[in-house]
Amino acid sequence: MRILFVVLMGIEFVSAQTWPPYNTLWPGQPPGALGTAAADSVYVWAFPASVSNNTGAAIVICPGGGYSSLALPHEGYAPAVWFQARGIS
Repeated sequence: MRILFVVLMGIEFVSAQTWPPYNTLWPGQPPGALGTAAADSVYVWAFPASVSNNTGAAIVICPGGGYSSLALPHEGYAPAVWFQARGIS
């Protein structure tokens, strides 16, 4: 099964959306991390399409935001939910 992974470098956002559970890509500190804060970790979210709506297609979304924050709600969550509703994981 193909699954959408939203890959981000850190987690600096406050959002009212209901996010699915996330997984870290490395146990402990990832390679090249400059600290131990949440922003120094790498997280992955999956937004699989429902079985009844699944087209078999998938997309990877990598939100931007620069060095100080992430544009997660509008460049990560919103597109992921939009694609998920259309059967794209």
